Amino acid sequence: MDIVPIESLENWFWRFLHLVLNGKSKTPTRGLNTYISSKTIKRLKAINSDAVLMLGAIDFRMAHVISHCIPRGVDKAIWVWNEVGKDNYEDHKWAFTHYKELGIRTFSYNPADVDTYGLEYIPQVYRYVDGLFKGIAIEQDCYWVGRPKGRTEHLLDISAELDMAGLSYKFMVIERSEDAISYLDNLKEISASRCLVDFYNATNEGVSLRVMEALFLKKKLITTNRFVTKYDFYNPQNIFIWGVDNPEKLGEFVRSTFVPVAKEIVSRYDINNWIKNFQ
Repeated sequence: MDIVPIESLENWFWRFLHLVLNGKSKTPTRGLNTYISSKTIKRLKAINSDAVLMLGAIDFRMAHVISHCIPRGVDKAIWVWNEVGKDNYEDHKWAFTHYKELGIRTFSYNPADVDTYGLEYIPQVYRYVDGLFKGIAIEQDCYWVGRPKGRTEHLLDISAELDMAGLSYKFMVIERSEDAISYLDNLKEISASRCLVDFYNATNEGVSLRVMEALFLKKKLITTNRFVTKYDFYNPQNIFIWGVDNPEKLGEFVRSTFVPVAKEIVSRYDINNWIKNFQ
């Protein structure tokens, strides 16, 4: 597997060149090197694989540019790793229709977007990390890290309930990029916790990476995602749905033992099996 990072060119100078060369066209045919770096174009043109998977590319113009740089005969697919939603429906519908015209198969991890736009469904993905942090002692009952994104009220509500239940917690609100922690340090914090907390968009029927982290690292989960009950790994003994389940049972839930999930279920979300869905 070869990974090609896309170096986009998006300052005012390049946007001016976009306008001069392609106007407001969503389907640029000239000056593709004003959208992505020459280094990226060179790497894309040199691809010698059967297939290319674009992750998270929902911007049609960028997907169009990438597609035109990939050699002919290479199968192309996009896995949309963000919620699309119903805002700007006509624009998104237009884009997904043109993906088909470009020969790009389009997938999403969000069942709601699959139904709305006629996409193909492939769920969230993670990887096994067994044994990575053996011997780390539990330091807190609950853990969450992330940017505020309007979630301060949820944090206050949940922390109040955790206090009442006599549970310890570590909530890390990242206000500035320089305050961010590495993903390895994040995994260490997860390993040192009994339960993860997950705040999610109420309209998104997909599950976040936080859910995958809880599943693969065998941690309890408190989540605002009510759609998690539709997934094959859901077990009310492992997953507490905030706003649905009884908060008076929160202490009992967190302190109880994680119930193992069958390996054949977990492996469906492991990247080594997940990638086969695109064949």
